[in-house]
Amino acid sequence: MTCYPFITAGPGYGYEHYMQKAAVFNMPTVMVVAKLWSDYTTLPIQVKSSFYWWNPDPTFLSLDAHRVVYPDFDSSAHRAGILTTDFEAVRIDKYASADLKDLAPEVYEVLSEFNMDLKAVNKLMGDLADTGDAPEVVACRWLQANKDHWESWLPDKTECFPHFGLYNELTGQFVQDRSDPTRLTCRVCDSGSYSSRLKDDAGVTYVCKPCAPGSAQPSGAALKCEPCPTGEYQDKNGSTSCKRCGQGKYQDAKGQTQCKECPAATTTLGLGSASVFECGCEPGRINIANETDLPECTPCGEGLSCPFSSSLETLKLGTAPLGEQYQPALRRGFYCTMDSPLVVFKCVEDSWLFKTLCCHETMAIPGSVLVANDLRRMSYRNDMDGKRMHSLRPLYKLFVVESCAAIWDCYIPLLVKKNGAVSFSTGQVTNSQITVLALDFCGENVGGYYFMNPKIDAIATARQTWGVSVGLAIMWFQTVAIIAMMTVEWPSSVSGSLSVIQFFILDVDSLSFSCIASDQASARYIAKVLVFPTGMAWMCALFFISKCLPKWLQWRPAKTANTIGHYMQASFAIMSTVALQSMTCYVHPNGSYSLVKYSSITCGEGEQATMMAAGVSLLIVFVVGFLAIVTYATVALPSWSSDRMFHHRVQSFNFLTFRFRLDKWWFGIPLLLRGPLMSLVVTCATNFPAAQVCLNSLILTIYIVIQ
Repeated sequence: MTCYPFITAGPGYGYEHYMQKAAVFNMPTVMVVAKLWSDYTTLPIQVKSSFYWWNPDPTFLSLDAHRVVYPDFDSSAHRAGILTTDFEAVRIDKYASADLKDLAPEVYEVLSEFNMDLKAVNKLMGDLADTGDAPEVVACRWLQANKDHWESWLPDKTECFPHFGLYNELTGQFVQDRSDPTRLTCRVCDSGSYSSRLKDDAGVTYVCKPCAPGSAQPSGAALKCEPCPTGEYQDKNGSTSCKRCGQGKYQDAKGQTQCKECPAATTTLGLGSASVFECGCEPGRINIANETDLPECTPCGEGLSCPFSSSLETLKLGTAPLGEQYQPALRRGFYCTMDSPLVVFKCVEDSWLFKTLCCHETMAIPGSVLVANDLRRMSYRNDMDGKRMHSLRPLYKLFVVESCAAIWDCYIPLLVKKNGAVSFSTGQVTNSQITVLALDFCGENVGGYYFMNPKIDAIATARQTWGVSVGLAIMWFQTVAIIAMMTVEWPSSVSGSLSVIQFFILDVDSLSFSCIASDQASARYIAKVLVFPTGMAWMCALFFISKCLPKWLQWRPAKTANTIGHYMQASFAIMSTVALQSMTCYVHPNGSYSLVKYSSITCGEGEQATMMAAGVSLLIVFVVGFLAIVTYATVALPSWSSDRMFHHRVQSFNFLTFRFRLDKWWFGIPLLLRGPLMSLVVTCATNFPAAQVCLNSLILTIYIVIQ
């Protein structure tokens, strides 16, 4: 029997497998294990035999050996140790990086279709062994000679993959179909477009489509376009970005082609607003709707500062979400109430210390003073309840409280200068101080009788000259005080001085007159009106009291009348001014009217009627009445002077003529009219400051000319 050798190497590759197969299939075989690898590679060439070999491998490629075929591989038999079936086929897998399909889809497609049979591989390896050329040269030579083999591996040029689209190289444009495949290729989609799947008769491909209005795509090779976010829009195709909504517009939905207009009279702070609630009222308007409702803007009107997005709520709270710059507030010189913050009232000069005193709330603490000095708050002691004033917000709560704990225990504001800065403190009006004031008033009346009735000489004495000078000074101070009453916004450099001079027209409210008179403005006004008849009555009382004294101390009727005339003449402008104060109304931004001097009094209501009754009485009896008396006396003085029987009458009206030459005795009447005329201008043109300035300037010019 002839035996055929089975040559193997190493530890005996396939030894056990071949032994079982030889026994089962009755193959006369002798096992040969080569000692060296070189022996293993030469023995099959020298000896006709069977041998163990791996495919594909070029070692024995020249022998053109044939594979011994056994029954198909049986995995269960192999697990049981029965190795009589063929070896398990070796899998040849293809591996690529995870993103190769996205980065180089054509390469991925070629690798997927790559397929070479063993014969072709052996041919390649044989060529490599025979020629000794480099592997890449051998591979290129094979590709050139076997085009029909590998052409099926190449992808269709019009079969585009995701992120790509059909592109016509001739026109340089992306196309939407491949009905004409000439010069078509695949190219990465540009920004502003996306890769869309297309299925046609040729199969599945992808085309680049422009982003629709309402969307955009800033990146290339995209699979979809992103919808425009809220606050933005896009009204064109193929956009790489969305547009922000312009000022006065908003967009609260995604993927929109237009923005929505803000409600009427509203706008936005900037661009890209994403909600209707970002629409705020335009500057000069204020939102009166609730925060959860759509804005409802109404004009602010005079006295309110309304920046962008002002609302009734932020006006009340004193804070704004956008910051202090957008905080609505009352302007300096105006006030309102918490219940009706849009009903704005205008403040007026209410004392010689404080130019503007306004309130934010109608509630206040008696005995306390809050001053609008550079919009800073000051709080003073309150003896009525032992508490300090509530914490108040600037720009709002500027209030002076005029009520007092008691007539003999009240507080007046005092101006204090410390380290060059003006501040305010409180001082107490005591019983002794008021007593001193009363005694001083009485002393002045008694002294006036003797000082104002000097002996008449041909040449004026120094005392008479001094008296005339004082009278003229008082008259001009009164004129300046009336000018200061005009509703004109005076420069801060002169407003303080003008306020002080108003004392010469009996402006005593700034001296805590409420502590002596009453908390009610009408009562204080009536008390001020009664000063004049009280003064006259006091002089008359002194006249009758003097009758109880020795004869040389008794007052003469003519001299007493002359003294009263002096006081009436000096007070004539004051009386007319005080009388007209009850009729001098100014208009508020809300359309209502208040008295200029008593802004808490609304014109047309009962309290003003009471004040008008007192004022008209003062005007008729003391102003018009006194003017009628002195006018009559002026006309009659020439005849009285020529009749010794009426010399006492001449002496009674000496106050009217002692300052003038005999040929100008009548000039006292025109001088008396200057104050009332200027006060009348302020009353009639209260709401027209320019008219006040022009008319009073005309009056002063006329008087300067005739003097």
